[in-house]
Amino acid sequence: MRYIQCIFITVAFSCVSASVFDRKDLPLIVGNVQNKMSVLTNANGLATAQIATNAGILANIQTQLNQVITTNTATKATNDANNTKLTSLVISLSSFHAAMGATLNANGLAGVGAAYQTLAAAIQAI
Repeated sequence: MRYIQCIFITVAFSCVSASVFDRKDLPLIVGNVQNKMSVLTNANGLATAQIATNAGILANIQTQLNQVITTNTATKATNDANNTKLTSLVISLSSFHAAMGATLNANGLAGVGAAYQTLAAAIQAI
């Protein structure tokens, strides 16, 4: 009985083996798999290269952003200083026109003095 089982298993394995390993299209299948693996390798290689390129681009953008931030910070400091000066100048100009208007009014030139005082108020509103 064991002899018959052994023959049956041997014959069954031989049939399976013959059906898998004697296929004429096996080289084509292997070739297709190799081509697909090659495509995947190339795709991964391109993806890796693209990631490296993108990382370089991002690093460049970050460097440029840092430069812009530095420049803007310096520019803001300059602008703030200029704004302080301008505010001071506007106040001085307004005070000058108000004082000039008062002087003109005191010297009998009320119309001109009033114009100076109106100008002083307009400058102060700036």
